[in-house]
Amino acid sequence: MSLYFSVEKLLKQSENSCVYLIRNRDSGQRYIYREYVGSCEVYEKLQNVSCSYLPKIFAVEKHAEKTCVIEEYVQGDTLAFILEEGNLPVSYVLDIAVQICCALEALHSINAVHRDIKPENIILRGDSAYLIDFDASRINKANMPNDTMVMGTTGYAAPEQYGFAQTDCRADIYAFGVMLNEMLTNRHPSQKIADGCLRPIIEKCIEINVNNRYENALELKTALENCENRNKSTITKKKHYITLASVTMCAFMVLFFSGLLYERNISDVNMQLIQSKEKISSLQSELIQKEMAIVIAENQSEQFNPEIQISEELWQGELDVYSTPFNYDIDRDGTEEECHFGAWFGRMYMGELTYIEHNGVTEELGCPIEIFPAVWKIASDGTPALLYNPIYNIENPKVEIWRVDEWGKSIPPKVVPLDNIWKSGVKILFTTENTGTYIFRVTGEINGEKLSGQAIVEILLDK
Repeated sequence: MSLYFSVEKLLKQSENSCVYLIRNRDSGQRYIYREYVGSCEVYEKLQNVSCSYLPKIFAVEKHAEKTCVIEEYVQGDTLAFILEEGNLPVSYVLDIAVQICCALEALHSINAVHRDIKPENIILRGDSAYLIDFDASRINKANMPNDTMVMGTTGYAAPEQYGFAQTDCRADIYAFGVMLNEMLTNRHPSQKIADGCLRPIIEKCIEINVNNRYENALELKTALENCENRNKSTITKKKHYITLASVTMCAFMVLFFSGLLYERNISDVNMQLIQSKEKISSLQSELIQKEMAIVIAENQSEQFNPEIQISEELWQGELDVYSTPFNYDIDRDGTEEECHFGAWFGRMYMGELTYIEHNGVTEELGCPIEIFPAVWKIASDGTPALLYNPIYNIENPKVEIWRVDEWGKSIPPKVVPLDNIWKSGVKILFTTENTGTYIFRVTGEINGEKLSGQAIVEILLDK
């Protein structure tokens, strides 16, 4: 292949994969070349699938553990890039969503599950949508109790992708529901769920119990098309009302000018018009104030300020528990399962100090650590599988921090709320002025049961 293709750009790279934009030296045609560690089974099957919303697969080769693929280059922007500018209109979302469902139908027709549906894997070109990147995909095997590898993106991956069961097409429907909500609100469903006709569709997609979701992409597409028809009907009615208002205005103008022919007092007419304008202006002002009040209320309701306590006192208690086990009906099937509540660390940049330079002065920003109250379950392979909203709802979440030793100085670390799906989480910025050993304790309530957990971490930073 290398004799006929030249590499133009490295598009993406990770520990186990890389994606390049390549060009045919003879024709100048561009393609995508991807290389990853994993099975080639899904890409091989996709070579025989013709779908307007999937890239064409031209070649698939297996070399030891690596799969090499050459596929159609779809030039456009990712949905993730588009969403950086804000949420999308409902009509556009419906159009795109139906196309993605068509892509899922084609993928599921070969018994494949994508397992990584997210905005980064949707390419938009004009009014067309394309589903890409099948590196994490697998063929569903009915005789397997669960997937052989835990794959997916946190926030989009369905609960069964964490080793609880084998994934099927309904795992993609779960992720689709999360993405659909994000297209409308720019928020994860745990933060805010879209209103209107799409809300029940999203809620059904993200059901924890797989049996309560849409059975397949066709059923989901039908629901979206029905919603789209209702939306178009509403728009048509609005246009009708506008037309009716225009006719009424014309009739009013005819009567008005007819009145002038009968030599009505022009000054009286002008006074009536001025009064009408003042009434309209007053009504518009009231409407704007009401809309502004709604916007302010919505913004305030979305703000989350977890209760944070930073104690400069030394920890005097016993580190007796890392997590608290409790029973909870995760998939709402009527059976409670053992879960664990405790302190969960997101990203830990141990030893990585960040700096900023301003006017020739270098300022130490600190080493960030993310922590939040969380719930997890032990997967079949013995590893903890994190669960997230809306699976559970932690009430009265609190993060507390104590120093354990005298290493650190009296300056407390800076703490800010996390702005992501972990609504009760915080990011802590440690500096060389407050290194040492710390206790991180989290508390909260689930279904009225008070739970707590804690962990001990040694913070060592060098300039």
